[in-house]
Formats: sequence, C-alpha cells, structure tokens
Amino acid sequence: MSRKSRKRRQPAPSPRRELAKARRAESEPQAKGEEWVERAGELIWVAGFTEGGTPYGLTVDQFRKGNAREGEARGDDWARAKRLLHDAFVRRVSRTATFEIGWIRFLGDGLCRKALSRR
Repeated sequence: MSRKSRKRRQPAPSPRRELAKARRAESEPQAKGEEWVERAGELIWVAGFTEGGTPYGLTVDQFRKGNAREGEARGDDWARAKRLLHDAFVRRVSRTATFEIGWIRFLGDGLCRKALSRR
C-alpha cells in the first residue's frame, strides 16, 4: 500500500510577525538627534525646561538602562547579546568591579546565527 505524501502549506508571513522579526534584528537604539544636549558635561535627552531655562530629562545611562529593560522584554537580539556579555564579564571579574559594555550593533545574519558586536 503506497501512501502519497502531502506537503503542508506554509502559512503566509503576517506583517506583524515580520515587523517583530525585523525589530529584534536591529542594533541598540542610539542617543542622537536634536533632543540631545550637553548639560554639566553630560549628554541628556531634553524632556522640558525649568522656569530658569535649564533643560532636564534622561541621561544617556538612564536611556540605555531603560532601552535594555524594554529590549529584553520584547526579546530583542541586541538586548540578549548585551545581557550575555554582562553575565560573562561578571563571572570573570569580581562582582564589585565596574565595567561598561559599549553600544551593541547588529552586523548581519549568518547561516544559523545572528552576528552582533559592541562598539
């Protein structure tokens, strides 16, 4: 008795799924644009101004920490790479040591892996 094999039809890619996939493959969001100004030697994203005209808002460190939390929650690849680098450094050095991981950049897709780099 011979059985005919039937190929299963692949579902058409949904725009929502494609958008989520593209978002995960992006680099870490950068702090650039007209909204960023230097104040007291530190780069800040201006949310508003005081009555005296002094700008206030997020610092770059606050911006990056917030993006990392959001990126991990969404499952972004750059956020996962940053977390893995952080965990690897913590295992190698003392937990009290301070270190900074640069901006994570998407390099491209390989055959079975995505390539990301720190700047």
